[in-house]
Amino acid sequence: MYRMPALLIYDEPTASLDANMEQAIIKAIDEYLNEYPCIFIAITHRDAILQICDYELHLDSLGKTKLININIK
Repeated sequence: MYRMPALLIYDEPTASLDANMEQAIIKAIDEYLNEYPCIFIAITHRDAILQICDYELHLDSLGKTKLININIK
């Protein structure tokens, strides 16, 4: 990236990918975040991305939310 953003928002970053490519994308994002720490928000229907997230904010069909601590380092 040209500049080092304070916030990255990814909308379905691994949608339509097979499992191998999904893991490659997740690994690349994780490596970037380790080198350039920032706030990372992923909007997704797939759970695999959660392995690099600290929190999950679940939004149900009624608009109710639930915050879950999943990977506190």
